[in-house]
Amino acid sequence: MSLAPRLRTPRLTLRPIGEDDFEDFYRLLVLDPEVIAYYFAYRAPLSDAERRARARKDFFDHFDVGAERHGYICWALCLGELPPDESGALAGWCGVVTEAARAVVVDGFARYGLEALHAVVDTTSP
Repeated sequence: MSLAPRLRTPRLTLRPIGEDDFEDFYRLLVLDPEVIAYYFAYRAPLSDAERRARARKDFFDHFDVGAERHGYICWALCLGELPPDESGALAGWCGVVTEAARAVVVDGFARYGLEALHAVVDTTSP
C-alpha cells in the first residue's frame, strides 16, 4: 500500500485534502469572515445548511473534479512535520498559491510534466 504524496516546506506538511477535512475546512475557513470575504458568493446572507452546501460544491466538489479530470491534488496545509501515517490538523489549503506554492509548483512540474502554469488572482477587496 503506497502512502499519499506529501510535500514539505520549513514550516508545513502538505498532504492531499480529503473528505475527512471538510468539517475543519468549513469551521476554520468558510465560517471565518476575513477568509470568506474574498468569495463574492458568500457575501449574501445564507443559512448554515445553504453555506455548508455551497462550500461543498464550490470547494470539495471542485477539488474532486480537478482530481478526476486532471489528476490535480488540492493540498491540505498542516503545521510542522508529520509522520507519514498521520493526517495532521488542517490549517489551510492550497493549489498553486501561498507559501506552499513553491513546493506545489515544483511538484506540479515534476508530477505532470507541465511546461507552463496559468495563475488567476482575485485582486478585489471585500
